[in-house]
Amino acid sequence: MELLETLRREVKRSSGSRYEHRLHALLLMVSGFTATQVAAVFGEDPRTVRRWISAFENHGLPGLRDPSRPGRPPSLDAQQQAALRHDLDAPPTAVGLSGDTWNGRLLASHLTKSFDTTLGVRQCQRLLRRIRTSPEP
Repeated sequence: MELLETLRREVKRSSGSRYEHRLHALLLMVSGFTATQVAAVFGEDPRTVRRWISAFENHGLPGLRDPSRPGRPPSLDAQQQAALRHDLDAPPTAVGLSGDTWNGRLLASHLTKSFDTTLGVRQCQRLLRRIRTSPEP
């Protein structure tokens, strides 16, 4: 059961994986499975599966994609994010900081010094975790 939950969390991790999740659900529906059966396999509510079907019928494949979500823009642009990933591949001493391992405090200091961006220590801890667990773009 733990593996099942791990896989379901992974599916919900990114908009791309959620889109593919919905595609697979529709493939099963086209193959003859009911919305209730698909929902049981995918760990979703049958109403959610029916909503995916409706979105596909009304908008085609784009209807299965997540809508854009408003929110605060990223603190770093794509080029800066790539540079930061590169910096994080080396120890903090490589960019003039003291310490052997990156942590929230060191990252906050580095962002301020190198990118003129101020983030809190907790934000930096989350950023480190996200960078370490996500593949490079």
